[in-house]
Amino acid sequence: MTEQLPLDQFHKLDYVMIQEHYDWSLLMLRRRLGWSLADVLYLSTHVNKLHNRGPEEKQLLDEIAAYLNAGNRGNRTPWGERFVSNCIKGQEEEIYTAATKRFQNQWEAFSLAEQQEMHEELLCFQSTLSTLSSCCSRHARDVFCEMMDETSVQWFERHKDVFVQPPMPYPGLQDSSACRDEVMSRLALCRLDLYSGK
Repeated sequence: MTEQLPLDQFHKLDYVMIQEHYDWSLLMLRRRLGWSLADVLYLSTHVNKLHNRGPEEKQLLDEIAAYLNAGNRGNRTPWGERFVSNCIKGQEEEIYTAATKRFQNQWEAFSLAEQQEMHEELLCFQSTLSTLSSCCSRHARDVFCEMMDETSVQWFERHKDVFVQPPMPYPGLQDSSACRDEVMSRLALCRLDLYSGK
């Protein structure tokens, strides 16, 4: 991350999302921007457990860092130096610490009532995501699932210059979609449960 955002530039970020709290991040962003739950639905395609390290992984990384720092510094290539700094120790760890602190501050900026609502929303949101994932695994060719599986590169290629003209609708999305219908029904049921206090 330090290659995209140097530590001395971290303070310029308006909002921070944490990977291991991705759903919470989306719910807070949704509220901040006035979006609906449907606006932040996603299809999980790449699962990365980088920051969910167990004690064994952390110990192994510490041992690798110790080995790399123990007299091998003179033999290390520039790439090796960058690897140690960005991936093992150094600023990457500092940025992650700053990001988790900012994330906590963002959470605490919400009132206790809003935090309670988001706890309830999280269950609804994750249930809907599960419905989406299940439906798309059964109907991979469903146009809604294809749209949800679109990479950022594909999205930008389809939209070309989104800042000059409005985004183009996803081809075929106006047609029938079993998964979109199933997901939106699940979301509607969740909303009923949320508003009725169940």
